[in-house]
Amino acid sequence: LGLGSKFRIKSVGNAAQSSLNLAIKRYDAIIPGHRTGRCSGSELTQLQVSVDDVVELQLGVNESYSLHIPQAGGVAELTAATQYGARHGLETFTQLLNSDHTIAAQTVQDYPRFPHRGIMLDTSRHFLPVSFIVSFIDAMSYSKLNVLHLHLTDSQSFPVESTTFPKLT
Repeated sequence: LGLGSKFRIKSVGNAAQSSLNLAIKRYDAIIPGHRTGRCSGSELTQLQVSVDDVVELQLGVNESYSLHIPQAGGVAELTAATQYGARHGLETFTQLLNSDHTIAAQTVQDYPRFPHRGIMLDTSRHFLPVSFIVSFIDAMSYSKLNVLHLHLTDSQSFPVESTTFPKLT
């Protein structure tokens, strides 16, 4: 299956009112190179994203999703329990795109095995520019990580300045 030149990601139902719209914009920007419109066979015209429930982020939130890409092309469907599962489904969709701008028809049902999937950055001993930390957070989504632990202070270093508690430093 190819992605048609007019391929779009569209939220339906509750998803239209959630923070998922930011994720859709992000992944919609990743896909343009794959929209060729030169498909010899069937092509996808849309990925419909629906979310069962919009919830606050917390440890243990349901991040499951189901992604169905039909053999005949047309409309692919991504359904998720929450907006966080839908974001993981969007990531999976972009990872399934081949370098020749095609995607195989398939159904993926996925959920995280562990509720805590994180990584730590030690900024107390190592200077890391803000731009690196921002790009690192962005890269965490590629592996569907959900916790960033910033090691800000240590007995050897206290590089945090607090405007609320200025005597702390």
